[in-house]
Amino acid sequence: MRRFATAILPAVVVVLFAASVASAADSCPAPCTKVPSNSRYVSVGGTPLPPFPGAALPGMVATLKKGKPKRVVVVEAMMKTGVASPGFPVTLNMFPDVNGVLMEPDASGGVGGPGPLEDCGGFGINPPAFSCTLTGTWWLDLDAAEAANPGVFINQPLAVTLRGGDFAGMGLIPVDVTMSVRLEKK
Repeated sequence: MRRFATAILPAVVVVLFAASVASAADSCPAPCTKVPSNSRYVSVGGTPLPPFPGAALPGMVATLKKGKPKRVVVVEAMMKTGVASPGFPVTLNMFPDVNGVLMEPDASGGVGGPGPLEDCGGFGINPPAFSCTLTGTWWLDLDAAEAANPGVFINQPLAVTLRGGDFAGMGLIPVDVTMSVRLEKK
């Protein structure tokens, strides 16, 4: 019986947090009949943060119409804890990919994650912060990415996915996340 209760509790917590998502926004809301060519913006409030390794964060996929030569994909993202989880010990982590390829700077040395981290306290002598924020900017040169992965970027849809998690391993606390995606000329 104890194993059953241990397995069910995390699922119940995820369902409760998923049900408490306060808001979601997309610059091309569903059904997105005309996929944007050059920019897309998405955000969610109160989404449950999975434990590391980071999975795709709910609502954090932004697709652009197609990749073009002599362009760079730029992503700016922010993740924060706050009112829904004040003082909860967590280590925020996030990193984006385009069509499954990690963007620069790839802090992993090419092995995938963990990306930037923000230790929000609570695991050592420091008390957890009331609110904690992690921001980042990444880029991917489409010409170089296409040369390394022929047929994946140029004249293909660009699906940008923001992944993240609690690097401390706890996860499941609600976070607010926003991502801006732009296709820019070099």
